[in-house]
Amino acid sequence: MGASADGRPETLLGFDQVYDRFAKDVWRICMLYLGNPEDAKDASQETFLRYWRTDNKPSGENHTKAWLIVTAGNVCKNMLKRQDRRQVPLDSLPEIGTEDGEPAGLLPALQQLPDRWKNAIYLYYYEDMPAKDIAQAMGVSESAVFVCLSKGRKRLKELLEEERS
Repeated sequence: MGASADGRPETLLGFDQVYDRFAKDVWRICMLYLGNPEDAKDASQETFLRYWRTDNKPSGENHTKAWLIVTAGNVCKNMLKRQDRRQVPLDSLPEIGTEDGEPAGLLPALQQLPDRWKNAIYLYYYEDMPAKDIAQAMGVSESAVFVCLSKGRKRLKELLEEERS
């Protein structure tokens, strides 16, 4: 078991605690990938089912969150590969996050980014996760995380400017 940022030993969280703390975050990342509330709900449930079944649960809140987000991304990618997935036009989707003050076109723009950029941006800006932890969760170097953030921000800016014009 590792130590938290304040030096205290990290402990395993109970399933109910994990679900209560991270269900909304997992759903949001699934929505970002899939763009459909029903599919996002299915992917979220599959993510938590995988967490329930794993014998090697991460310790501590940060590692658990990172594990869930990476697993949710993988579940979503698998769902996207399936041939029988329903196709829903992007303009028919509800704008998630606008109640939090996000720009209305941000979700469609984020959905257009490559997965690595999308994950890095989500973890860094939405989850306030440090680049070091993102690198560990994504299995890349810390400098690769900063490259993903830089390229992702640049592409988001371009997409949002295109939308306005």
